Amino acid sequence: MKKHIITLVVATTTVIHSQAADLASQLLGYWKADSANTLIAAQKANRELDALQVAVLDSLVFEFQKDKMTFHGSQKPNNEYVSYTIKATDENAKSLVLKSEEKEIKAKFTNGNLELKEGTEEGWTIYNPISKEEFTSLYADQEKTEEEAANAEPIEEIATQPIPDQPASGLVHGRKLKVEEATLDLEDGSLTIGQGDGFLTKLEEFEIVFPRQKIKDFVGKTFTVEDFTGKTFTVEPSEDKDFDVTLAYKVHGEFTIKTRTFLRGFSMRLEFGAQKDGNIPGKIHLRVPDTKRSFVVGSFVAEVK
Repeated sequence: MKKHIITLVVATTTVIHSQAADLASQLLGYWKADSANTLIAAQKANRELDALQVAVLDSLVFEFQKDKMTFHGSQKPNNEYVSYTIKATDENAKSLVLKSEEKEIKAKFTNGNLELKEGTEEGWTIYNPISKEEFTSLYADQEKTEEEAANAEPIEEIATQPIPDQPASGLVHGRKLKVEEATLDLEDGSLTIGQGDGFLTKLEEFEIVFPRQKIKDFVGKTFTVEDFTGKTFTVEPSEDKDFDVTLAYKVHGEFTIKTRTFLRGFSMRLEFGAQKDGNIPGKIHLRVPDTKRSFVVGSFVAEVK
């Protein structure tokens, strides 16, 4: 009898390990964010996603290898990765909990897709599996964007020029921009300035992502408002300071939001004042080397989140 019990325990342990391995093996590969279904799920859960968030989702890819994962955003594929361990598995729910330094990621498989939720974030982001070839082709447009920036007429160097004291306005891919709202997101380390206050009207925007070790973005290090109060940030076209600038705009006659991201080749002067009552004033002059010579210049007040 004792021999049979030992055999049963070993067999059960083998099955558990096999199930965990099966879930872990399903995780491996490339997963591209599904913005449409993520938006539908968010709406059902009364979770708001704005136009830029939805558009940026289209460029997000998770790459999972054994014990390491790489987060690819709107930039080119990179070689930086985060190590992870599988903390827990639930075969019945087809779910995993991944542990990576300071953060946990919940993962679950639904109808062949992968859903991810980082830390205490609300809601899940849905990802579809893609091949390595599909992953490589995603960044063809980004290569063109960088080539476009390199071959364009030089952008005016404005980093040392004073910024006019006027409400911020400009052009986004040829469309007039009157800055009506701005948000300084301390968790993401980003400033978003644009017009409109909803998914249908928020059609022209700039998003500036401030530099830090990009891999640290993933594990949860956040900025404080003191990192911006009274600070001035400058970038000249010839410099590479690890700022990312993304512009978003609506395609004429379509319900489609396009985004373009520039890692270099742009010129910027950005000044912040002192925070008061949850807001921080600022002034910006930004010029981007896209074909339409997008820009924004003037003053704004950003909500601090």
